[in-house]
Amino acid sequence: MKNVLLYLILSVASGHLWAQAYSYHSLIDTSLRWHTLNIIYPLGHQTDLPGIYSIGADTTIQTLDYKEVTGPSFAIPASIREDSTHRVYLYYMGTDHLIFDFAAAVGDTIRETPADTMPVVVRSIDTIAVDHSLRRVLHIDRDSYPYDEWIEGVGSRYFGPLDHLINQMGTFTFCGITRNDTVVYVPDSGTSCLLTGTPDVPVALWAVYPDPATDFIHITGGDGIPISGYVIFDIDGRIVTHGVYSSAIDVSELAGGSYILCLSSRDDRKQFIRLSVVPRH
Repeated sequence: MKNVLLYLILSVASGHLWAQAYSYHSLIDTSLRWHTLNIIYPLGHQTDLPGIYSIGADTTIQTLDYKEVTGPSFAIPASIREDSTHRVYLYYMGTDHLIFDFAAAVGDTIRETPADTMPVVVRSIDTIAVDHSLRRVLHIDRDSYPYDEWIEGVGSRYFGPLDHLINQMGTFTFCGITRNDTVVYVPDSGTSCLLTGTPDVPVALWAVYPDPATDFIHITGGDGIPISGYVIFDIDGRIVTHGVYSSAIDVSELAGGSYILCLSSRDDRKQFIRLSVVPRH
């Protein structure tokens, strides 16, 4: 497999063929924060306090350089590293686990550990727009069934980079990623949660109706916190419309399908809400 650091990606956007330079995005970024919500412990206790995970200080394990993974007090201690071939390893519970292989090609089989009896296979590779840049997406199958999608600089599309740790504690909802408190990614798995730099806003502020919508959508809730603006993204991360919120948002010009609505307050709180649009017949 060749390690290609720069090439051109051709895509069709709005009926036009265009080219954009691509460069690799590392997962090891100390300015990123991965947010989770609704952690359910094995004993059945549920908490709505979000967990915020990040990559911290340098550490050395068995002569290899890692970064420590920081998170909530209930998180299992772990360390993460990414080698020169863009393979990402998570060291926890005394074992090094290969959690992502961004150097893989279509058809490659990937094992988390040498003894892994349930390897995954790369079914296809394409791109997604994240944080105003293109990232490679590896579509992963396990036992011939679609299993996950791996995104450069993000990790798993549905679970973030640290699901191995959180799943040791139970189940959870992956909310999205911020960089220095600016939202750079939210999964399109139907999740609605507020992303902040600190775990002090555990529940969503606003709700949208009607959903699905045809002409206009309206916002309720907020506990008196006014909405200053909105952005609507398609499921590929492209901005399709934005504006200042008054009493409603016009979606009549959008094509039918699923979208992500980002609402912002004046004090820079953000909430992402899954939205469906049905065209008028």
